[in-house]
Amino acid sequence: MKISTINWLSRAIVLPLFIVTASIAPASAEQMARRRSLSLGESRRVESLPSVKDLNLSIPVPAMSIDSTKSQESMSTTPYWSNSRSRNGSTTIVKERDRKSKPISKAKRKLATNRVEPINLVIPTASPPKSVLKRNKILALNTELSQNKTARDIRQTKSNFRRKLAAVSRLSENGNYLKLVRYLSLGTNEVGNPIYVLEAYVNGRKYRTFKVVTGTANTQSADRHIGNNSAPLPDGIYEVSSQVIPGMTPEVGATFIGIFPKFETKRTGLGMHLDPSFNKRNGYDGTSGCIGITTLVERDALDNFVTKYHPRSLFVSILTPSDR
Repeated sequence: MKISTINWLSRAIVLPLFIVTASIAPASAEQMARRRSLSLGESRRVESLPSVKDLNLSIPVPAMSIDSTKSQESMSTTPYWSNSRSRNGSTTIVKERDRKSKPISKAKRKLATNRVEPINLVIPTASPPKSVLKRNKILALNTELSQNKTARDIRQTKSNFRRKLAAVSRLSENGNYLKLVRYLSLGTNEVGNPIYVLEAYVNGRKYRTFKVVTGTANTQSADRHIGNNSAPLPDGIYEVSSQVIPGMTPEVGATFIGIFPKFETKRTGLGMHLDPSFNKRNGYDGTSGCIGITTLVERDALDNFVTKYHPRSLFVSILTPSDR
């Protein structure tokens, strides 16, 4: 065998054996210390790093559709205005791309069908003071009492009116008295004020008549039992004063004979006197409810009759005119 061959074999066999022997040979103390220090450092570095659990990190996960096999295009979030609704326990999700394809009219129809409940706003108001409440209570009580009194007065007036008409219809044929009546044939004066007749009786016989007025042309249909409304005399029996006194105002004239109703009424200050504005268009034609004598001659004749014969009663029956 040649030397070159031996050299080649020695290199091919001995050299690998030497390498293997060196790798498995025990390491020296210096090498072991170096390796131990390296392993400790790495473990310290690993232990000093916090874990993911300690950091409490949350990773956002995109919403997936029910079918996980679908592509990424099927993943979408349902907006709050979408038409997602429950069908048999499952939810139908409207895709983002379908939102653009929905007509606007459909959304308007849906909004129109939604019923909007009205909101009742209750605004608290401050309660009035106790003094105001007390005053309002007193006013309400007075109003109620006044209404009751008015209704009672109307009932009494109607009953009194029936009694007075019956009394007027049963006039005594004896004694001296006056009677106020109305005849349709006499009509009205030039201003439109009706003409009445005042009849004077002596011992039950007609002594004289006087053409007179009572009230004004515009107050003939007014309530005759309310004061200060210039309505004509209400029907009934009156007491006649035996004295002739001077008149107090120009529209009363020089003399005045007082008459006093013998029934319940709110009319006061009634009497018999001259009407200076009779048939004049000055706004003063007629009286405020008294009996107005139309001429001075008849006024003087009435004064003489009262002074001489002292009539005690005046019977008024003009609500229903006579046909004479």
